[in-house]
Amino acid sequence: MTGKKQRALVVRRVKDAVYGSWLYAPARSVYLLLFNHENLRYRSRMKRFYGQFFHRGELVFDVGANIGEYAETFSSLGATVVAVEPNPSCCQPLYRLARMRNVRVEGCAVGAVPGNASLRICDHSELSTLSDEWYEKSQRSATYAGVQWLEQVQVPVVTLDLLAKRHGVPVFVKIDVEGSEESVISGMSFTPKFLSFEFSDVRREGALRCIEMLGKKGYKFNPMLGREFAFQFPTWKSGQEAADWLKSYRGKEEFGDVFARL
Repeated sequence: MTGKKQRALVVRRVKDAVYGSWLYAPARSVYLLLFNHENLRYRSRMKRFYGQFFHRGELVFDVGANIGEYAETFSSLGATVVAVEPNPSCCQPLYRLARMRNVRVEGCAVGAVPGNASLRICDHSELSTLSDEWYEKSQRSATYAGVQWLEQVQVPVVTLDLLAKRHGVPVFVKIDVEGSEESVISGMSFTPKFLSFEFSDVRREGALRCIEMLGKKGYKFNPMLGREFAFQFPTWKSGQEAADWLKSYRGKEEFGDVFARL
């Protein structure tokens, strides 16, 4: 085993041992400072970018929280975070995160109406989806050629309105649900100050419908390509301008997020 692999194995074991305790944050900071400046810079850019959407003590919904990268970032900035994730294997690190941060975990999916749905589980957990359309298109996409689809599980579904009734109305809602963004927004009657949803080449039409729905509520838009943590435009765009940009975009990044602001 090479020195690099040995260090990665040690880091993983240490993380598993201390994640969820007060030791985790200082231990990771020391490790990044000594061995991974690139990741340290990535986390700093992420915090600076998302810090503009809420203040300390405000409520944030992380819909499609996966294993908690964004929930951890939002909570480190002082937000109260509701982390929503239907994949049972991803909920365990979220519960551990909740032991050391102001994070509330909801082990469910979010959709247009309450009920149950079938979640397709991928070996890349961030790609697991409720959307049959997204799943079928991803099968034909070269981008996802190496992933493996493992099983389907039944998961409970709630709406954003139900989550707001339980926890309060958030100031920012981050949505990353692999093709079900339109359904999530359909179950939201309130209007958070800020909202983001993912777009990709696999299902660009759904993102266009999200822009149309939110545009009718008075939102302006600005996209972010990939994980650049920077807006594409210096000024916020109307729904029509954002839709025109998304229809014509053919850049190197195959995914990104559209941010909406009242």
